[in-house]
Amino acid sequence: MSSFSFTDPITGKAFKMNAPSGVSFDQAQAMFKQQLDGGSLAGYKVGDVLSSATQAAGGLTSALPNLQQSLAQAAGQLPIGASLNTITSALGPGGAAAATQLQSSLQGQGFPAATNAINGALSGATGALSGAIAGATGALSGVVKNVTGSVLKTGEALTGAIASAGSLATTSITNLTSSLTSTSVTNGINVADLVKQGIPGGIPDLSSVNLQAAMSQASKLVGQPHTVISDDLGVGKFGFDIPQLEKAGFVKPGISAITGAAASLTSVLGSASVWTGKDGIKSVDGILNNAGLQDNIQKGLMSSGLSDLKTLGVPVDKLNPQAIAGLANNAAKSVESTLKNLQGSVVLPDVKAEFDTVNRDSAYAVDFAEEKVEPEVFGENPAEPAENTVDDETLIAAADRIIGNDKVPDVTMAA
Repeated sequence: MSSFSFTDPITGKAFKMNAPSGVSFDQAQAMFKQQLDGGSLAGYKVGDVLSSATQAAGGLTSALPNLQQSLAQAAGQLPIGASLNTITSALGPGGAAAATQLQSSLQGQGFPAATNAINGALSGATGALSGAIAGATGALSGVVKNVTGSVLKTGEALTGAIASAGSLATTSITNLTSSLTSTSVTNGINVADLVKQGIPGGIPDLSSVNLQAAMSQASKLVGQPHTVISDDLGVGKFGFDIPQLEKAGFVKPGISAITGAAASLTSVLGSASVWTGKDGIKSVDGILNNAGLQDNIQKGLMSSGLSDLKTLGVPVDKLNPQAIAGLANNAAKSVESTLKNLQGSVVLPDVKAEFDTVNRDSAYAVDFAEEKVEPEVFGENPAEPAENTVDDETLIAAADRIIGNDKVPDVTMAA
């Protein structure tokens, strides 16, 4: 194991990072900067430990896959009869404290096997580590695949006809939970992303804070400025495609069916004949030049997508915000594709991978917003670009005085 030391340039606090052998200083520094910029280290005191175990113990559900992976790796590396000291060492710095926190968090929350395994280790058990770790891993894996587990609101359960085996509700919960726990966070948001997104207001199934987090994550996954259109990523910061713009009412119905896959997005949307004129938008530039309009389109697609899923039988009302955020972002892109993934239907591997990524990262975004961000951040609005701030006549007169030569052409301002 390699050890690195870093300092927070703002607070002056020193941090020690333990990383697997072979990790370079630059790689460790990049990981430290990611945690620092993301707000994960905010409020940490001397002696505190940040790991997947402590994050899971603190209720950050997006840390569970990494914790499960660490436990599984430890099971394969340590010999039978290993003591608690070896266990906590394998789990990383502060292993004992992390295990204690995890035990406390898991107690009474439907993690009996994990609780017993960790409790046994803490009491000094020196039995087969592989058995203890396998039990903990199995419990963590089992609970998140339980239809009454992590994706449902606290106290909620499926009852009546919708709870029957094979129902869409039960299948949706099972596949959604599997989606959330089988994938690691790929490109999570930070505080700057939240502020840049601005305050969208809520929708029936997501509060304003949760919606802001989900929308900022959707934008970050696209990774394109709001002023850009491309065939690969789509229109603007949310990467709208033609079916989405049809559903939102800006492109005439049936355009996507008429043009087919052969025509490029940019060529189709470059034609004035495809636009409905809604809200005065008669070309793609009308959308690209209006980030606020893009927010409203995405918000509307998320809301209508969730409504469509409810109508089809998906128990959206019983889900927690972390699960709803991913569903909303996926349904905003395609209700049909989202439904197929929830049903467990056969879809292309890249379609399934995108569905899982959006679910996992969106759940992380909600966790991050609720657990790591100060409430004041959500009251901030991003500054709008300044326009018409220069007096042309004053600038031209000043330039003439400085140059003072008739042979030099006069300064003119571009329109």
